[in-house]
Amino acid sequence: MGDRTMKIVIGYVPGVDRLPKDVRALGFDRRVAFVLDTFRADKVDMFFDTELYAALLDAVREASRANRLSVVSSSGRTLDLPNGYAVVGLLERNAESMREPLFRVIMNRDGTPVSAVDLEPWAHIGGPRPYHDSYTMAVYSRDDLAERLEGAARAVCRRLGAEVTELVRASDIPSSGPILLRIKKRLGLG
Repeated sequence: MGDRTMKIVIGYVPGVDRLPKDVRALGFDRRVAFVLDTFRADKVDMFFDTELYAALLDAVREASRANRLSVVSSSGRTLDLPNGYAVVGLLERNAESMREPLFRVIMNRDGTPVSAVDLEPWAHIGGPRPYHDSYTMAVYSRDDLAERLEGAARAVCRRLGAEVTELVRASDIPSSGPILLRIKKRLGLG
C-alpha cells in the first residue's frame, strides 16, 4: 500500500458528524464523506492532494448528474465552474504547501442545487477516528448517492493510483453534539 490513501464514510459518525443548517435548508440530509489522508512519506508537513480532490469533485458532479458547480467561499462569495477539474486552476494559484480544499461546492443541475460538498478540515486539529489528520469532503444530497459515490471514488482511486483503505457505514442520523461546532468555531469556520 502506498501513502496516497483515503477512506469513505457513509452516513454520520455518532457524536461527531452534524448536518450544517444551510445544507439542511436545501433539503440535503444524506451524507457520504471522502476522507483524504494528508500523510506523504516525501513531505515534511501534511499534504493536500489537489489532483485527487478535483477528480473526486468531478465524480460527485457526475454522480449528482449536475452540469455546473458553484464554489462558495467562507465569506459567501460564489464562483460558477463547469466541472471539478476547473478548481485545479483556482487551487494552484497558491504554493503547494498553502493549498486548501474549497469551503463549499454546490452541484447544480440546470440551476437547481442537487448536492453540496463541504470542507471538514480535520488536518488542522487532529480529530477523531476516521477523520484524524485529514481533509474531508462531506457530500450532502437529497437522494441516496452512497452506492454511486462509493463506486465513483473507487474508480478515481484506481485511475490515480490511490487506495480506499476503509469503508465506514455510520448512522443515517446526524449528531447533535457540540464537538464539531466547537472545532469549527475555533477555526473560524462556523
